[in-house]
Amino acid sequence: MLTSLRNRLEQFKGSVSHLKKQKDISIKSIETNQKEMIEWEEALVHLQAIVQTTQQTLEYRISEICSLAEQAVFDDPYKIGVEFNIKRKKTECDIIFSKKGRKIGKPLESSGYGAIDVASASLRPALICIKKPKVRNLLLLDEPFRNLGDGMAEVKVLQQRASNMMRKISEKLGMQIVMVSHNKEIITSADNVIEI
Repeated sequence: MLTSLRNRLEQFKGSVSHLKKQKDISIKSIETNQKEMIEWEEALVHLQAIVQTTQQTLEYRISEICSLAEQAVFDDPYKIGVEFNIKRKKTECDIIFSKKGRKIGKPLESSGYGAIDVASASLRPALICIKKPKVRNLLLLDEPFRNLGDGMAEVKVLQQRASNMMRKISEKLGMQIVMVSHNKEIITSADNVIEI
């Protein structure tokens, strides 16, 4: 019986020794994980700063280009801005139309399709320029300004302004823009015209 108790005591000592080793390993693992967590948190702070800077740059570029395009075409232009929101666990960019400091909730219903056409046509070259890897500086547009204006006189003026605006974008960005249109006013600033 004494031998049996000694054997059990030795087993308990062995178990205690094994548990102490496991405890030391666990403590080291916890310390390593805490250091890694601190490093990940620091990396996250840097990443968030980079994301914020990138978003601000994109916001400025998109807002500037689209707002300038609206100003070039319309006498009372909309201001175009962007908002970055997290939806479905991803960051999404919403394009915002505003006038006199008031956001337009549904641009298609409120601002008219002409303002959407101008914003869309000016946004496309901007997106091509920031695309990685670089793509060919070529933009093909089919009836990009079909919704400009209500009356015939207004249509001609707005179409000519839109044409001039696209020419300036083409020159500034070194981009070839090919537009298909049945409207003759849109070709006023074209280098080449092909009639079919």
